[in-house]
Amino acid sequence: MNICPPGLGPGILNVNGKRAGAVFTQDPNGNQYTITGCHFGTAKGDAHLEGGFRAGTIPLVIESWSDTVITGKLNPELTGEPDQNSVSLVIVPSGSPSLAREPGFRFYAMREVVTLQKLPQSGLRLASITASDGQPVQANYSSPFTSMINGQPTGTFSGGVYRSNYYRFSPGTDIWDLSGLAPGFAPVSFQLGYWTFDGCLIGILPTDETLYYDGKWGARWDPQNGNRIIVDFAELHCHRSQALMQLPDDYSDSEYALTITVVGPKGVSPF
Repeated sequence: MNICPPGLGPGILNVNGKRAGAVFTQDPNGNQYTITGCHFGTAKGDAHLEGGFRAGTIPLVIESWSDTVITGKLNPELTGEPDQNSVSLVIVPSGSPSLAREPGFRFYAMREVVTLQKLPQSGLRLASITASDGQPVQANYSSPFTSMINGQPTGTFSGGVYRSNYYRFSPGTDIWDLSGLAPGFAPVSFQLGYWTFDGCLIGILPTDETLYYDGKWGARWDPQNGNRIIVDFAELHCHRSQALMQLPDDYSDSEYALTITVVGPKGVSPF
């Protein structure tokens, strides 16, 4: 506990009635601070936060200043600063060679919801699929993922997975793990998109082809881990009764993408 006898420098007793553990934030629901102490002086000085900030220090916007009480807030437009768990409050009285520094506070950044524009593949656990010829089916991942129809873009997603093979392959399940998000970020929603087609258009005659599906499309949060999305992917399978240009009789395809939104410190990269 700081005690400020006469003749000594300034000292901080509490913030919003708390001797330690107060949280500084630009969130309008909590962005108002009353700092109580002694020997702050009667002329307005400087008050700021220190502790790992990208900007070095975070100033408080002073609303009132007296020898024992200072009121103020953080700039509500502040962005680009992640959460900090070890923050010191510093009071610098006007014209004084001494200052007061009190550790033990936290900084909780203003939140915003953002759509992931790019997602590292390191967070994906793609199913190992083997085609009917015994060879592995390659899973092609891209992020961001742009869907195309007739050569024209129709939508952009956070990331997408594409599998194809001349031979038939089984449906499966991929895991999208978002635990690699930057500190302070958490996933909040996702949207699954997948592609189908009405006909194979690869047979010699329309009667030479049959189109059907293996498996069902679906996506859900992992009930054991809220940072994971489980994606069940289907296989679109074309079968033709006559070979075309000596190619195998079957052609299989599976293509899907996810749009993912997360919440985290405003102006900070999610990765």
